Amino acid sequence: MKLTFNEKIQLGIPVILFGIAMAALLFMVGHNGELFYGADFQFHFNRMYEYHENIRRLNFFPTISTFSANQIGSNVIAMYPSFPTYLGALMLFVFKPILAMYILIWCQFMIQFLITRFVARKMNLENIEATTVAVIFVTSTALVSQSIQQWLLGETFAMSFMPLILLGLYRLATKSVESTKLMSIKENWNELWPLIVGFTAVLYSHVLSLAMVFVYFCIAVLYLLITRKTRVYIVVNVIIAGVITLLLSIAFLIPFLFNSLNNNLQTPEPYPFLDTWAAPKMLEIWNGAFAYSTNTIGLFPVISVILGLFLYPKLTNHVKKVFLLSILLVFNGSFYLWNLIYKSPLGVIQFPHRLLVFAILSLAFLFVFEIRSLYDNSKQRTILLICTAVFSIFSSFYFTKKNWLDGVKANSILVDYTPNEKRPVTMPPVGTYRVNNTGIDNLLKYWVTFGAFDYLPKNNQHDSSLLNHQVQLNSQPVPSTYSSIGNGIKYEGNFGKGNIKLPFITYNSNYEVHDKNGHSLSYSSDQSSQMVVKNTEATNEITVKRKASVLEVVSLIISFITGITLIIYALYRRFK
Repeated sequence: MKLTFNEKIQLGIPVILFGIAMAALLFMVGHNGELFYGADFQFHFNRMYEYHENIRRLNFFPTISTFSANQIGSNVIAMYPSFPTYLGALMLFVFKPILAMYILIWCQFMIQFLITRFVARKMNLENIEATTVAVIFVTSTALVSQSIQQWLLGETFAMSFMPLILLGLYRLATKSVESTKLMSIKENWNELWPLIVGFTAVLYSHVLSLAMVFVYFCIAVLYLLITRKTRVYIVVNVIIAGVITLLLSIAFLIPFLFNSLNNNLQTPEPYPFLDTWAAPKMLEIWNGAFAYSTNTIGLFPVISVILGLFLYPKLTNHVKKVFLLSILLVFNGSFYLWNLIYKSPLGVIQFPHRLLVFAILSLAFLFVFEIRSLYDNSKQRTILLICTAVFSIFSSFYFTKKNWLDGVKANSILVDYTPNEKRPVTMPPVGTYRVNNTGIDNLLKYWVTFGAFDYLPKNNQHDSSLLNHQVQLNSQPVPSTYSSIGNGIKYEGNFGKGNIKLPFITYNSNYEVHDKNGHSLSYSSDQSSQMVVKNTEATNEITVKRKASVLEVVSLIISFITGITLIIYALYRRFK
């Protein structure tokens, strides 16, 4: 059904206004050309820079980090999903780093807004209702804080696509018995594509978010199997969506599993002070709604809970179920559940407040349903919903400035120096710094904080000689320099005969090592998984490069072909 011009205007204006509002919010934070410390900022910038430098050299899928992550050949680039950082890497070709990072966050806000509003409209909400749901969700205190204050790009991008999975579930649940056709992708496309795109995009953004979404998805499917007559249809289409998603995802999953199963790796370390701190009590959720914290659900979701308590007798059975579901989702991310979990083997899981994002989305929908219950007059509902959206956006400005920005501007240290062992960028567990375009490259040097040593071999000690790129000949330091190349590093110096220990991490992979004349050199790994090259002739150059395995190449081809096929099919359906 084609939209009229007026309908297009009505749909477009909120998008433009929201885009301007989010740009203004980011301008308020970064108008002086600086970025402020966030828990994952240095980690994500390193990965963005790695992709950027590899793409410049036409290596579009790097398998080890040689331009970033201390330039030691870490495989961290292959162990984390790459959609947000790849998008940021492309932006670095157009914008200076500081602006590129802020534009990336703006894109995340807009993707989250557009997808949430689209899903709400497809679930039969009016335009203003769907817009309000999206605004409440995107501008909730927790999500804004995660984006701007903590730079949790993987998590926030993953949650941007999560509503698509909700849409897929909604369509599976509302499909009538008479209209079901089991094995027809053509007939079931409207149910399949949100699940396929949603799960694939979540996976390529953040693995832990995928695990959380998958658990809730399985619970929802189980509920549908109990309560719906279309059980076989639901199972078959979930399987079809799962198989296609798997084909799209093996470009990441195969290298991830290959590296995990073939190496004894250090996994991201748990931080004891971040356990029950990240599982808020009800008072913390309440206080956080008026502050700037990830330990909350936000102002209007809290209001939604309060309205639900007062209006519960007047709510329809459908809205009552949404209210009870929302309360359960809040409980799932709270101290009251996780205080028990942390006493069990599952206590290694960190940041349970991540689960609150599902409650935020549910409460955003609930708020709109409650307004429907309060006002029969559509004009009154529209005015109230517009005021809600405007106030929700305004509150994000106010809480950002008052509870975070003013303090970090006053107390942060400008990183305008080259980090080293005595003076790293910031000291764990926390630190407050800021960077500008002149000094942002310093974040790539001597990195020892969050994420720096993820997925190194367990026997590696990441000592100072490694991080300072010290080459040793027969256990003696040799003056040398290094330069990064795609999937490798070139070392230059006066390297005589003997065993040359390089500041390069080796995994159970295939490496090419050769001297300046192209002669292959044999190598081994020492007790710390650093590469030791057996040099039989004096040379002034040694180059190390990792070769992608056949399995990695095949998995990439399969995902690429699957993706292109789906795009062509979707375009065919759209324009036939």
